[in-house]
Amino acid sequence: IVILCATCVVTCPDKEAHTEALMDVLTDVMEEEMGDEMTENALKFTISSMAIGLGKMIVKNNMEVDNYFLISVGKVGSDENERIISVGIMNHVFTISKEELLKKMKEEE
Repeated sequence: IVILCATCVVTCPDKEAHTEALMDVLTDVMEEEMGDEMTENALKFTISSMAIGLGKMIVKNNMEVDNYFLISVGKVGSDENERIISVGIMNHVFTISKEELLKKMKEEE
C-alpha cells in the first residue's frame, strides 16, 4: 500500500496535464461540429485553429486543479456552480466525455 501511495504521489498530474487532456476532448468536439468543411477551406481551417488556441487559453485560465497528493481534480465554475471536469491519477487524466462536453457547451449558449 505504501508503494502504491508513493507512486500516486510522484505521478499525480498537474494543471498542464489536465488542460491538455481537456483540450484533446474539446478539439475532438469542435472538429466533429465543424465537420469535413473545415479541412476543405484554408480560411476555415485557420479560424478553427485560432478557436482551438483561444479555447485552450480560456480553459487554462478558468480551470482550477486541486492536488490531493494521490489524485488531482480539475474544476470549473464559481463556488456555487463548481463542476468537476477531470480527475487525474498516476500520470493519466480522465475527463468528461465528448457528449457531455458538447451538452454543457450547448447549455452555455
